[in-house]
Amino acid sequence: MRTKILKLKMILFALVVFAAGCIVNQEEQKPTIDENLFSFLDKAPKVLVEKEKLPDWLISIVELYEGGGELGIQTPLQVSRGIWNEREIYYLYSPIYNCPLCQIYYENGEGIVWSGDGADFNNFRSTSKNWVLIYQVAPEFFNRIQ
Repeated sequence: MRTKILKLKMILFALVVFAAGCIVNQEEQKPTIDENLFSFLDKAPKVLVEKEKLPDWLISIVELYEGGGELGIQTPLQVSRGIWNEREIYYLYSPIYNCPLCQIYYENGEGIVWSGDGADFNNFRSTSKNWVLIYQVAPEFFNRIQ
């Protein structure tokens, strides 16, 4: 019983640290965007791939959401792939993560850094293309909210 309580405390601590780090990152970026950030992804087709076909850097992130970390808890995650400025990019969406702009990566795992005025993000929204939902952790969560 004490082990379960300790695990729960560790989970809560990890989530607080995770959220705090993103809040700091949000303060630095502050793009001007509307409420429905990623509405352009709503119509993306679902073409799920096996985890082994994802880039190595992405597999390690996905495994954390699947419960592969010390805490062993599965967390909902959707991974979408698209093209922007002729580069492959990945967008990771999880309902527990409060910084959606912090989870967009180039194909090599490098996070995209947005300008302070949001102009590059607005360009991203209008010029990114070929979006496909390629992987899900806890898909039953997303099936309930659609």
